[in-house]
Amino acid sequence: MFEPRAKSIAEVLEQMRMIEAALPTLDGVAWFNKMYMRVTENVRGAMGEGFFNYPKFMDALTISFSNLYFQAVYDNLHNPSRVPKAWAPLFEARLSRKVAPIQFALAGLNAHINRDLSVALVSTCKKMRANPDSKRRRDFDRVTDILEDTLDDVKGWFATGFLADLDASFGRVDDVIAIFSIRKARDTAWMSGQAFWELRSIPSVALVQLANIDRLVGLAGRGLLTPTAL
Repeated sequence: MFEPRAKSIAEVLEQMRMIEAALPTLDGVAWFNKMYMRVTENVRGAMGEGFFNYPKFMDALTISFSNLYFQAVYDNLHNPSRVPKAWAPLFEARLSRKVAPIQFALAGLNAHINRDLSVALVSTCKKMRANPDSKRRRDFDRVTDILEDTLDDVKGWFATGFLADLDASFGRVDDVIAIFSIRKARDTAWMSGQAFWELRSIPSVALVQLANIDRLVGLAGRGLLTPTAL
């Protein structure tokens, strides 16, 4: 049974496999989940290679971050009114045949990075009794490198075989994709996380700020999911 609370990266990957098995191939959430699973596998591999200075912190951040995605999926199934505005566009458009698969994947990244990552950063810092300092920022940026490398690899999913034929029916998808930058999104998420960290003693203000970010990220998600089929 799907639960929105993984306790290890192994459980994170197990939850992602459960989501993958439950969704039709052309479901928009499935495309994001497929890419996210590959990223998580690569992050886990890097942890085993001594890649990070603070592997326990990065392990905790990876789990906390993933659980926000799982919670959004869970709420979409059981309590749609609780779904963050950042995630709503992807869930609403997931079955559209006028949106290219890569648009779904990027819309998921938009919601997850621009809305969820700063929340996960603060909760992880509290749990680990750490600060979002420059040392941990270096590990954070190493994940950005992994993410960019992974995205370069998975672009082949959208350029060969069945998907190449499918994407050929869409218009200027590149124009939509160009408005989203992984590195800029993660840089902004880190700065937002630092701001939320400073606001942790006044949670009412932090909640208002998060609500504003949530709304703006949702608007950006709708832009990324603009139908491009000819």
